Amino acid sequence: DMKRLARSSKVIVTFAGPYLLYGSALLAACTTVGTDYVDITGETAWKRHMIDAHGMHARQSHARIVPSCGFDSLPHDFGMHLVSRVGQACGQVEWVREIVNFRGEISGGTLATGRVNREKASKDPMFAALNTDMYALARTVHGWSTPTTPSSDEALEKLLDHSPFNSSATVARQQLVREPISNEWVLPAKMAKIDLATVKYTQALLGLPSVAYSELQHIGQPELTFPDVQALLLRKQEAEAPTLRRLPGEGASKPEREAGWLESRFYAGTAEHLIAHVTVTCDTDPGYGCTAKMAVESAICLATDGCTDAPSGILTPAAALFGINAANSSASAILDMPIIARLRKYAGMTFEVEPAKCIKQSMP
Repeated sequence: DMKRLARSSKVIVTFAGPYLLYGSALLAACTTVGTDYVDITGETAWKRHMIDAHGMHARQSHARIVPSCGFDSLPHDFGMHLVSRVGQACGQVEWVREIVNFRGEISGGTLATGRVNREKASKDPMFAALNTDMYALARTVHGWSTPTTPSSDEALEKLLDHSPFNSSATVARQQLVREPISNEWVLPAKMAKIDLATVKYTQALLGLPSVAYSELQHIGQPELTFPDVQALLLRKQEAEAPTLRRLPGEGASKPEREAGWLESRFYAGTAEHLIAHVTVTCDTDPGYGCTAKMAVESAICLATDGCTDAPSGILTPAAALFGINAANSSASAILDMPIIARLRKYAGMTFEVEPAKCIKQSMP
């Protein structure tokens, strides 16, 4: 009985996906009885359906429902908001670019979630459209307007689409390019659309303007030639191939998980100038150890008086855990928040902020 479970708890954290199959009843029960809730889903269309079906119930019952508190999408959501607040000292931030680098493996559960969602999308065009719509969640926030003209969210994608290397058969559609700021080799991050929808929802919930956001994955250092990085990418893909056959419950060994790590670098700027830089790290495999620690610390924060004054509703990690004043908080105030202290102390995470460079620093 999900309602009885929800009534017996102050906050529930659930790792049981695919949430499309196993998550709806528990989330609905929490919104009905007013129990706070945390999960690690990256299923955008499912989240949109939950907002449509249960968002009002959550507000009425004063439940704080916080999906996506794992690798998808807490570090990206936190880093995006933090670097935006750093850059805000210099005026309006127009874009944020994240370069994510990590060591980790995919789990059988994540693969199953992907299969279930692809099967659903193949039969339901509206469901498929939600999974690729950066504003799928943000559109539910009344009074927040999505941009009516193309934003620079697409600018980097155009650069990638017109990469001169796309003609190579072995990297066709991989969009392998040098990132303009660091000159390192990158690809569009595999989970970028998931994190983009979360980031836009945070901006909408906080009443902030839509700031462009792009997420890239580090592939190789700047000194590598294209043939070098092409060979490196192929070796990585060959090494990953056996993991793509995993079944639910199968995954990396404990030593492999403990050897993992995450580093995400966030850059913020205007159309012509780079003005802010933030780095977020975690000390274990992002999809296992880091995800577990982030989700558990998020749940403990919701359960602890004085950790966050988040409003009720179906929220995002940043909108919930940074509290009701997140939109106006300075970067230093965010770094002093209880959730940041908990993640640093118990989750092996770091949040490094460089002072804003309000002088004009030309983009490469």
